[in-house]
Amino acid sequence: MLGLISIHINKTAGTSFEKILRANYKSVFRINTNDTNKPRRGRSCDGNNLLKEIPSQANVIHGHFKAIEILPLLDTVPIITWVRNPIDRVISNYFYISNNSKQTLLDYATQEQNKNRMSKMLSGILINQFSFIGVKEYFEKDIIKLGKKLNWMNCLVYKLNKTSYDTIDQYTRDTIEKANELDVELYNEVLKWRGYAGANEFVPF
Repeated sequence: MLGLISIHINKTAGTSFEKILRANYKSVFRINTNDTNKPRRGRSCDGNNLLKEIPSQANVIHGHFKAIEILPLLDTVPIITWVRNPIDRVISNYFYISNNSKQTLLDYATQEQNKNRMSKMLSGILINQFSFIGVKEYFEKDIIKLGKKLNWMNCLVYKLNKTSYDTIDQYTRDTIEKANELDVELYNEVLKWRGYAGANEFVPF
């Protein structure tokens, strides 16, 4: 019986989170829809067919898909996701795929399909309609909170790779921020909703 839906936005600690899910649920089904930035793992399908692809024995579905694609389940199954500092998320995703790309960071960041990815993935569901939205910068703390909320037996926190992007110049960071204004707004709203507003909050343009 399906008991949880986890939307994995690229580079928001989703791989580490999947390990925790698998430690707490018998059947975690990983699935991705075709227009979510070419994920490398899991079954892929057209977004319109996502619900038809879910096995009856699945306890959890986790993967790269859009909120609107699972909207019919909003009132019956808890939906969770994770967000991240938008600038760091874009930079991290670029370096993750850069071995297969000749484009520069700025070229990548300013392409329309790479702008505001978090907002595009979560569009269709309001922040307060999610059962939980974790913040990657508070991963360990949020895993404990989520585990208590869902009565998990195993809340083992896997250490995240902490990569510093301090060498990225300010012009590049500013350009990425301007290209992701919707994600900046979303991130700030989530921080406020979770009570984390302050240290990590962006000042809007």
